[in-house]
Amino acid sequence: MNNRDKPIDRLVDQSRTLGSGRVIRDPANVTPEQASAVVRAYTEFQMRTRISNAKAARSIGASEAALTAMVRGERDGNWQDLAVDLDRWLEDELKRENAPKPTDFVWTTVAEEVLAVAEATIELKTIGLVYGDTGIGKTLALKAVAAEKPGTVFVSVETACASSHGLIEAIGHEICGTSLAKWHQSRQALVKIKEQLKGTPRLLIIDEVHKLCSDSDSDRALNVIRDLHDHTEIPILLSGSTDLVAYLERRQTGGREPLGQIRSRIGIRRDLCERSGGGSDGGPLGAPLFSAEEVRKVFAKSKMRLASDAVGYLMQLANLPGSGGLRACRNIVVMATKIHQSRASELTADMLRSVHAMLVNRRAFEQVEARMEEARPVVTAKIG
Repeated sequence: MNNRDKPIDRLVDQSRTLGSGRVIRDPANVTPEQASAVVRAYTEFQMRTRISNAKAARSIGASEAALTAMVRGERDGNWQDLAVDLDRWLEDELKRENAPKPTDFVWTTVAEEVLAVAEATIELKTIGLVYGDTGIGKTLALKAVAAEKPGTVFVSVETACASSHGLIEAIGHEICGTSLAKWHQSRQALVKIKEQLKGTPRLLIIDEVHKLCSDSDSDRALNVIRDLHDHTEIPILLSGSTDLVAYLERRQTGGREPLGQIRSRIGIRRDLCERSGGGSDGGPLGAPLFSAEEVRKVFAKSKMRLASDAVGYLMQLANLPGSGGLRACRNIVVMATKIHQSRASELTADMLRSVHAMLVNRRAFEQVEARMEEARPVVTAKIG
């Protein structure tokens, strides 16, 4: 492989080339005619996407007033700089629109297990828990479940708001459409939330719950969930990484039972990696989490077809514990498509492998390759 064939060098070559949609080729000499052409391009984009001037202005770091004035044909202030920024932003937006989008939601076995736990949680009116490795599709499955169940409230815990206060605010915003500031304090907000949910069959899904287990407010945040369940009797489905289960178990053996009440209310819990032997209980690798057919379906909308060896490579990577699952596979396919779509009709395992090596450091890639080699006989034996 010569230097120009290396994935990183092909990316460098592509980044040096201005997009065909770029109007202003020389930012140092912007003419009024070029600014008008940029505005026309922006207007067409705005009509197609329904984006507001306010949102577009925030995206390029400009004021809404300045952008609106330019759209109206006014050339006041630093209009040349604004025209250049708008032109570059439009090019990036067009690239995003046309970027490879190989993945589509598929009801994989993992997703079906999430749905099954959700169904049981609803039927039992209990607290359910699903957990597993990162990148296996928990969040996508939860969103699909929410779409299937009218009235479902979906909340994802954000790191910056991973507290009892932040959790109440997030739930309140989804249910009542307003911020916690309107209620002045968490207690008032929680009362309002309970009023809205009590006596209803609505499912509350809380994703990324493991983020609540990071500081001294952790127990309080988890007990807020327990209180909410007790007062409303609604089904609540929690989702997180294995860190959440580890936290609950550590607290259980810490000499006291601060979380015993919420543990006793978890009526069903499922380790989504258990079938593969890659779950929290360890053990040898078993049946793969994702079959070859599921991998094909996930990437069926790719601009480039996957060769059979590419499917095998992605299947191995997706099933390797701690490798990033389908999320890592998606990044590899997207980047490989970007690099190779102009000169090949299908993606091969070698193409994916070289892009994989580019996306991570050499040591990490070699470790993954070694682990894939160790697991290959076991996984291969299970495919048929």
